[in-house]
Amino acid sequence: MQPLLLPAAAVVLIIVGTSRWRLHPFLVLLTVSLVLGLCSDMSLAYVIGSIGDGFATTVASIGLIVVAGSLIDIFLSRSGAGAQLAAAIAGRSERRHGPAMMAAVGYVGGIAAFRDAAFVLLMPLVRAVARHSGQPPVTGAIALALALSATHGVLPPTPGPVAATAILSADIGRVALWGWGLAAVLCVCGWAFAVVVCRATPSAARDEGPEDGIDPAPAAAALRPGVLVAALPILLPMLLLSISSLGQMPSEPLGGGPTRELLLTLGRPVTLMLAAGGAVLLLPRPLRMAMLAENGWAGEAMARAAGTLLIVGAGGGFARVLQNAGVGDALADSLTNAQLGILLPFLIAAVLKTSQGSSMLAVLTTAGMVVPMLGTLGLEGETARDLTVVAIGAGAMCVSHANDSLFWVVTRLTGLSTAQGYRLLTLGTLLQAAVAAALLATAAFVVI
Repeated sequence: MQPLLLPAAAVVLIIVGTSRWRLHPFLVLLTVSLVLGLCSDMSLAYVIGSIGDGFATTVASIGLIVVAGSLIDIFLSRSGAGAQLAAAIAGRSERRHGPAMMAAVGYVGGIAAFRDAAFVLLMPLVRAVARHSGQPPVTGAIALALALSATHGVLPPTPGPVAATAILSADIGRVALWGWGLAAVLCVCGWAFAVVVCRATPSAARDEGPEDGIDPAPAAAALRPGVLVAALPILLPMLLLSISSLGQMPSEPLGGGPTRELLLTLGRPVTLMLAAGGAVLLLPRPLRMAMLAENGWAGEAMARAAGTLLIVGAGGGFARVLQNAGVGDALADSLTNAQLGILLPFLIAAVLKTSQGSSMLAVLTTAGMVVPMLGTLGLEGETARDLTVVAIGAGAMCVSHANDSLFWVVTRLTGLSTAQGYRLLTLGTLLQAAVAAALLATAAFVVI
């Protein structure tokens, strides 16, 4: 019972500390991580090392992208490019169509190599569309996050499904076909959830966030960039992230040999930061100087990103303590004797993701555990293996909470409290997981 009680108690402490006691999330995460590690019989030195490793790894993977997202956000607002871009995207459509657009963007953008990076890069677009429609951005942000999570979880060429396909010797083309269909249904569910549940979010909480105060005096109309220049700081990094996913493919010509390192390099934080910054150089000279000057918009963007970076890094430290404590492995092992067919790999992946926070680790561990069990579970056939890959990916996308960097990126960039993040993003990913499990069980009953 202890493996379940410890992470549950840690989550409760995080929610109470940040919501009821109104303590800073960075301090709460560090304190809870320390207490959790010591209660898990880890030495003090090992706990401190785990927190530091998790913090450093998370900031290294997402830190520069958070800065890039902040730069893009101020660029769109101060230059007037956001209004141009939002008008081109939204056109004359009704206000209620904004979240649906973000879900559609997330459905396509989810093939990026990293979903949290994709969310950071696309969040300025959410804000621009929200300003254009006069709505708070939280509904579009949640619809986007849930769509990114769905596609990233079940559709190659994202890293998780590709890795599971290789381990289970499945066919990546058939996995992609199953994944496209399931991701579409889950994106619609996420959009509907965001529209319904975000209505109950208090207005004050929805209006908070880094976007407030960014746009006191947008650039004059004559200096505003066109739609193409406005979109480049978002489109270019997103394109690089999507191309980078091809580097996860296990065979030539895209994922093997000398091409692989180049493809992976395209998705690294430094590359994305340079791409976003380079696009800003296309601004008219007065705006470019306002962006790049020592006391200009760039410095303001970096200052805004600092708080988010600290919290996201602390969340990574919390996740690493959970991983090193072996909480997820103990819970997953308790399920291995259950005869649940296609639902067993789904549940093992879900338990590992929920308890440890790493989707990729959940996929790799689950795939390795399931391979010797395929015969016993009746999943040895070609179609059964393909569905098993999708089931593992669907399980590994739920649920997003305090040990997941996406959770902290979404809550900080939308101005949500930790408790609101649980009510919106965590419950949203849980709903998507339940729908995925029902659809996978039905598909297995029909075709296996």
